[in-house]
Amino acid sequence: MEILLYEIFTKQIVNSKRINFRGDAIYYKGSTANQTINYRKLLNEKIRNNGLNIEIQKEILKWGGIHGFKQHTDVSDTIRQLESKKSINSKTANAISSYSKLFAFYSPTNYFILDARVAYVINKIIINNNSINYTPIKFNINRSRNASLIENYRLLMSNWKGDTLKVEEFYAKYCNIIKNIHNYFIDKDPLIFKNMGFVNDDPEIIEMLLFYLADYL
Repeated sequence: MEILLYEIFTKQIVNSKRINFRGDAIYYKGSTANQTINYRKLLNEKIRNNGLNIEIQKEILKWGGIHGFKQHTDVSDTIRQLESKKSINSKTANAISSYSKLFAFYSPTNYFILDARVAYVINKIIINNNSINYTPIKFNINRSRNASLIENYRLLMSNWKGDTLKVEEFYAKYCNIIKNIHNYFIDKDPLIFKNMGFVNDDPEIIEMLLFYLADYL
């Protein structure tokens, strides 16, 4: 996974007009990648000063396009479980697109967003490249509102006859995978993200890269 993503980044994105994943490139809802990173940093500072209260949770979820999340009071317990046991339960897994956004703002260098786009890209890389060290995610794609993404995901998974990992088994591993990929990038080139105009070189950039690639893989 590390090598494949690094090759995509260095051979298909750097100096490419087709795949423009840079700090100043439009990334999400009209904001650039750097604006997205800075927004996450801003809310993380609010969380450290005030806790992950319901008002901040609602602000994060509104940013993420989540409108039906009702488990606000459960988030602190969920984070404690994630931090102490390095795991999540099935209830959290069933709403991982929502919970993981909250996790990612709570600790941007440790926890990362796992949504339909990211799940699709991860599975696409694993399946198309026979990545024997990884198992695809069994993701509930029906929660996505992106019809073309749903179709692409279903087509991809219809060709897979092997095992899959449930989200509750995968999420903690996913966060470690992001960190491992990030370490690989930095080991190969310590200035790789700085040279692409990013305001930091934290692991969240790898999560953002996966999200971005859903339109190109």
